[in-house]
Amino acid sequence: MCLGNRAESSSHYINSQLGALYENAQKCTEKHGTGFKPTMSAVEYGTCLFEFYGPGKHSRYQPSRLDLPFFAKFGRPRIEFVCNHEVILFLDLQEGHYNLDITKISPKQELHETIEACTIAFRIAFSTQAIENIRCSAIGNSEDYTVILHVLDMNSAVFEPDLSELPDTTTAADGRGLFAGERKLNALTHYLAKFYLQTLKRAGHHVLHSLPDFDNLSSTTAHIDYSVISQSTLSTDSLFGISINDINTFLRGLWLQAAAFIDEHGLSQDTITQSFLAELRVPAADALDDMNLHLYFGPLHIQPLCKREIVLYLNIQDIHVGPFNEEPIHKLTDWKFAFIVDIIDEVTDEGSIKRIRLDLTTARFCEHLSVFGEYDDVDVLVRVKSILVRYITMYYLAILEASETTVIFQHDKRVHVEVDDQAEPGDDGEHGQGVDDNDFHVHDCTCPDETMCGHTGGVRWGVIQKRILSHTQSEGFDLITAVTQGAINAHFKALWEAARRALNSNAGPTWESPEREAETCLADFAFVHPDHGDEVFFASSFGPPKLQLVCREDSCSVILYLHIVEGYMKTLGTGKSLQPGSEPYSFSHWRLAFEIDLKLDESTEDTISEAILKRLGRQDSSGLNQLTLDLSTTRFNLSLSTIPGLLDGTDYRAIRARREALVYYTQMCYFPAFKRARHQVLYTIPTRVKNDHDNQLHTLTSLKFQIAPFSYETDAKPIEGLYGRYRAIFERNAILIRGMTDGRPLPTHPLPRNVNWISGVGKEVPYGTVCLSRKTFLEARLLALLERFNRDTTIVPSFSGVDSGEWILKLTTWSKHGTKKNYGCKWREIPTTSDESLDFEWRNRDEWRYEYEGDFEGNGLYTVNCRTRNVLSIPTSRSDKFIISIKGMMRLGLSYVGESKDWNAEMHANWSANIVFSSDASGLQIRLSSAQIVPQIRSSHFAPGAPGESTHAKIFKHLRDEFPSTVDFEGLMSELRATFEGAWSGLLVHAHELVIACPVFNRHGDLMFELSVRGPSIEGIPARNGGLRGNQAGVLGQAAANTNGKVNGNSNKGGWFHNVVQSIVSKPITQHTQFRASHTTKSGAVTNHPVTQQPSPVTEVEDFPESEINTDSDEEEL
Repeated sequence: MCLGNRAESSSHYINSQLGALYENAQKCTEKHGTGFKPTMSAVEYGTCLFEFYGPGKHSRYQPSRLDLPFFAKFGRPRIEFVCNHEVILFLDLQEGHYNLDITKISPKQELHETIEACTIAFRIAFSTQAIENIRCSAIGNSEDYTVILHVLDMNSAVFEPDLSELPDTTTAADGRGLFAGERKLNALTHYLAKFYLQTLKRAGHHVLHSLPDFDNLSSTTAHIDYSVISQSTLSTDSLFGISINDINTFLRGLWLQAAAFIDEHGLSQDTITQSFLAELRVPAADALDDMNLHLYFGPLHIQPLCKREIVLYLNIQDIHVGPFNEEPIHKLTDWKFAFIVDIIDEVTDEGSIKRIRLDLTTARFCEHLSVFGEYDDVDVLVRVKSILVRYITMYYLAILEASETTVIFQHDKRVHVEVDDQAEPGDDGEHGQGVDDNDFHVHDCTCPDETMCGHTGGVRWGVIQKRILSHTQSEGFDLITAVTQGAINAHFKALWEAARRALNSNAGPTWESPEREAETCLADFAFVHPDHGDEVFFASSFGPPKLQLVCREDSCSVILYLHIVEGYMKTLGTGKSLQPGSEPYSFSHWRLAFEIDLKLDESTEDTISEAILKRLGRQDSSGLNQLTLDLSTTRFNLSLSTIPGLLDGTDYRAIRARREALVYYTQMCYFPAFKRARHQVLYTIPTRVKNDHDNQLHTLTSLKFQIAPFSYETDAKPIEGLYGRYRAIFERNAILIRGMTDGRPLPTHPLPRNVNWISGVGKEVPYGTVCLSRKTFLEARLLALLERFNRDTTIVPSFSGVDSGEWILKLTTWSKHGTKKNYGCKWREIPTTSDESLDFEWRNRDEWRYEYEGDFEGNGLYTVNCRTRNVLSIPTSRSDKFIISIKGMMRLGLSYVGESKDWNAEMHANWSANIVFSSDASGLQIRLSSAQIVPQIRSSHFAPGAPGESTHAKIFKHLRDEFPSTVDFEGLMSELRATFEGAWSGLLVHAHELVIACPVFNRHGDLMFELSVRGPSIEGIPARNGGLRGNQAGVLGQAAANTNGKVNGNSNKGGWFHNVVQSIVSKPITQHTQFRASHTTKSGAVTNHPVTQQPSPVTEVEDFPESEINTDSDEEEL
């Protein structure tokens, strides 16, 4: 062969080299052999292709070959090229022996086994090395030459039992059956691989010359490609760690997707890249319609040639010859085109995505591995073959490249689709094989400080919780509600269990009435057509549906999984028509995946349930938005589905027909029933109402949503799935509903994806989180309302001097002062480095000085000093009880310095309270540390008749009359309870009521709650602090649950959103949080005056020591 592929010539040339070397070894043995192991390496290397002595030494007395653990005589070796990277080396063993004890160099001869004639095959990798720029003027045909060498890598040798000839490896019989045979074979291949092949390498026999090229031709069309002449393929079940079966299943899925596209949209030249894997039309090159070819493909499949090359097979099940869209003139079947293609292993996204890709630049048509079916008309057969070979080799691969269908396998580790085939219906799958998540949580910890934590591996739940409080921020939104994937699935499970109960309570068919269908369709469904009586065309019993959030950037879609326990269906006729009387196809343990977009929409009478309306106390669906599955966008996702049996077999027409029927019955029959039962509604959100008194803190006027992944490591990639070791992670992936109140515009930016909104520990996944922004609650509501405490407890003195020994001093509170009552008493945040609380304070100091000098008694300096400090502390760390503390101190000082005896006095008024939030199964319980806060007012002690005693007594009485006798928290507590206790109506689901619990402020001042199911927990979602494995409960079927007379923000008190400023003035003060605050007001400037001048006020800031503020309070339930 001088042109084209010279691989066969090169193979013959190389085997001839081996033959010559073998003959040389035979003659060397005849000349230098002694019947014993050679003592010189040159002799050993010269004879090893003919005979080989293994490791060890001969005995000094009566030496023989049996002294050694291995000896063999060989026939002529030969090489067969598998591809351009590997060869098969065939060793022909003629006679000899080996020892079964491979651990010793001088083993017992009793363990010797005799070698009979056999052939041992080793697969060995090789590299091609070019020695270039060889100059030899004696050759005379060119200035320089290149010599090509093939170098065998003996260390890569792998025994190939399927290619070996082992009629009887040994003559000894030990009666131990198969185990003994394996032991013998392992021993024999051990000596060959470890000792013999290494000796061949040292002897230089691993280097083989390719065809010489010393002619005077400057170029040639000849080339060498061993792959296309190969007769052997790799006997392996995996490539790059991926099983061949998984790769071919992936390719079947691509084919079925193309077939699905054709079934839905037909064939078009414009969409050829989406359909060519299933069907392709090849116009006749000579414009004769009778030779148009319509190709019907089966799935692509591969067979490994080596670790780097595969055989790619194009299966053509049917070839229709003739004009398109007409009955074919000729029908040919079962053709197969084979291509040798290099493959590339790709790992991207920091190891998350694994791909195997075809390198189509290396694709070569391999005719001897291709199959061309038989046909009676030989002329047609030859003509069709000619057309297809040209078209497939020139155009088909180009389409494959253009369509980006070069990926023959892909797996994203962040998307977990493990299925527990052993789980019973309704079981969440944690008891089955391959889905246990316990090993992932073995090293979890709750240490809050990562630098001080000594644990390795696992999830740092304490660090995550601490980071939530330090990193979350409302980002300009008034209200944020996060609901987890686990919460949605628990809701679906509660609905499914209700459907099971309804199914078991009535033995009648599920299609007997719309009401019956609606209450049972999650557990069982059957499709009948009114034109065909009670004939069932599709029937299925279901496990609980499950939803998986799609967490890619800007995603607004989910994967809805339908778990079919068992069912059957009838295939469709032309135009997807029903076929009464046709044979049903039965199936079981299928999991169907549908990608569906989420949608926010206004509720209608058809989508809102009566139970939700009753909970809200409404008569119609106006003012309610709903987050729904937009079933009009449903796309069947074959790659995420598990459908055992559907793709089995080689009747690809039947496979396509079953897929078409499956998608038709689910999308056109089942999902409409699913929607009629309102199961597409995930959440109902109050958005606007008609009456002012219904305006509540959680009532939104505008809203949007987004999907946010949960990250357990900094900068970790999102993880999606349903089951598996990362279940606790992706079940915390959440939908974030972000909105505004009071008509304020929505910010245009979404919330950051790298911030977690869901906490909890380990496998116990919370239902969700509710967050009220700092601006909406803390500043606009809480601090504004708490100003009244400052106004009522701040004493403002007015000192006009002394007349006949009487102090002309008037005391009043800020709220009663003639001018100051018009000014605010704003809290000021105290900067702190602590992450345990947010602290606020209010400060005020008024000082008056009156100096008299004259002819009357009482010359001297008279001073009045009044100071007020109120402190508010709100915790920003989690604890069993959430306690907001507020405390205040007022100090009034009097002093006289003059001609009489000096004296001074102090009067104090202290008060404090704790507002305690505790959480239980019914939600929040809010109580005050004292039923009424009674200030403690005390003063300095004066002996009767002591200087200043009468003045002190009068002013102390005046202070007691002016300072509030009680600090009234009733209004505050009523407001807090009306807003936060009872069922939470900011988000509603059909199956159960929700409550908020476990309040805490983050470091930015946003108030956060855990969202949970009210009452005893349903399975999967905690009633309070539990996780996704609780006890079954819920209020499904109840018109309205008991809420102790109220729903959050829906009591007769009216909630937060009446009028922000007006309510501050008109209502009693109420508060609920831990803060510290301080503020100082100025009443005047310090001045010095002559004897008769009126006193002037002095106002300045002064720190009060914490010890001066009494924090004692009685623990008494309000």
